[in-house]
Amino acid sequence: MIGRQLPHDAAAELSVLGSCLRWGPEAIADVRSVIGDHGMCIEAHQACWDALQMLVEKGRSIDRITLESELRSRGTLGTVGGPQAIARVAETCARNKQELLVHAVLIAEHAQARAAIELARAFAQQLLTNPLTGDELAAELARTAERFTDVARNGAGGKRGLSIKQVGDDWEREFQLELSGRTRSISTGFAKLDSMCKRRGPRPGWLLFVSGRPKMGKTSFALQVLIEAMFDRVDGFPVRWKLKDRPTPVFIVCDEMRNAELYERLLANLAGLDASAIGAPTQRWYEHNRERVDAARKLLDSAPIEWCPDEHSGDLRKAFGIIRRWRSEHPIIDRDQQGRPVREPALVMLDFLQSFVDFPETAKQNINERTGAKVKFVKDESKALGLVSLLLSQLNRDLEKRPIDDESGQGRRPQASDNEGSGKIEQYGDVLMGCYRPVVYDPKHQEYRDQIKILRKRAVDGCKNTGIGVARMLNDLDELIAIRNDQAQQRRFELLLHDCPLGRTEVQELASATTKLSTAEIIVQLNRHGPTGTVYADFFGQFYRFLPRNKSQQEAA
Repeated sequence: MIGRQLPHDAAAELSVLGSCLRWGPEAIADVRSVIGDHGMCIEAHQACWDALQMLVEKGRSIDRITLESELRSRGTLGTVGGPQAIARVAETCARNKQELLVHAVLIAEHAQARAAIELARAFAQQLLTNPLTGDELAAELARTAERFTDVARNGAGGKRGLSIKQVGDDWEREFQLELSGRTRSISTGFAKLDSMCKRRGPRPGWLLFVSGRPKMGKTSFALQVLIEAMFDRVDGFPVRWKLKDRPTPVFIVCDEMRNAELYERLLANLAGLDASAIGAPTQRWYEHNRERVDAARKLLDSAPIEWCPDEHSGDLRKAFGIIRRWRSEHPIIDRDQQGRPVREPALVMLDFLQSFVDFPETAKQNINERTGAKVKFVKDESKALGLVSLLLSQLNRDLEKRPIDDESGQGRRPQASDNEGSGKIEQYGDVLMGCYRPVVYDPKHQEYRDQIKILRKRAVDGCKNTGIGVARMLNDLDELIAIRNDQAQQRRFELLLHDCPLGRTEVQELASATTKLSTAEIIVQLNRHGPTGTVYADFFGQFYRFLPRNKSQQEAA
């Protein structure tokens, strides 16, 4: 009864609920930004509002049947009034979205008035039951005044604009975190790329694009960033990993392939085993490599990774409904000036943009507008949830029509304009990167492979006279190539070279051919937070592994 005596508008609440039921997630998001989570006054209406928000979080469709099912599972169907009450809600709807927002604002204003009344009642009751004097009274008056200020600024649900001081206070909090070294950025594992992204890596709310044609390794690069966010490299050769003290939580949404296939790629990377052998193992191979496979699996089991179920991975709204629930489980470390929770940074990989289904409301729009709607949705969710989103994009075929080498020297290197919907991508993206491997378009790529095959066979034949086992010799040969430009490893290099069946010139030839096959470029095409440029890396396709190339390696290449 008390609730009914407080300011409210039952017709406006019913209109908003009916409109949300008819127009779905977009309308719910618009209303939520105005009235918040608890703006309804009537208990039955609030129960419906809670259920609608939960349906969005679960990524389920919005209709009478799903609403009834959700209310029943929550035990509040009786509170609402049963299926007949849901039918009445469905019959009421605003004439258009402008009217919907007018009704939402009316609800928010009444909620603000109720919040003020409740606050005044609580303060009066406190003074009546526990009279205060002196400093205690002054302190309580100050606290109550601050609470009234919060109500005036934020209402009981929806938010209002922020003053410049409030925004400045948010900046000060982040600035002090940077000064203390408790940065909330995510390292990509590529020092040059991190330095381009405000020196320490991408920040929460950023949207990063990784684009490229097929076979350029964009998925492998994205997975490498995920690995670098969770694990530390222990050794340079062979690369071994350990879980970080504070690993970044990771969520993977992949519509291009099954989760098990992506897991296999992560396993190959961490174990340093040929992915083709993992995909088609023999008993003999497994017995020989069981220890490395088990160690990699143990590492992955310890990592904070979650996956979108395969059946929901093609729908961004369903995927982010699951992500919102996953994100809500992370501990709150602070709150911003709007009262939103601040959590440790988390990383989301979305593979890939063009494979996600278009939103129904954009069905009649052109491809650029449909793509742009998906990009804006991901950007908005990234900001709201404090995520670093890594969104993969497949470039159009026009890139293939350009000459391999042109006057600009760019040739078929990806450009931001090669993306479908590039205008929206450039508008909402924080960092746009293109994956490029020169060898894909190099007509001599088979010659390099043949040269490597010949030299490695020569090494195998030569080791028969040295007493060194073939497996050990090939491993030493790989190490020779990996450390050849590292001055700190020069002594080790000379020792390995002394025992190698190949001469120095042959090792250099093998290294040169291997480098031509492995060279990869991460081209930063647009960057809102720093410079653009090229980050050089080595791509080892058999492991689906990208490793940064240091300055001496770049110069030698």
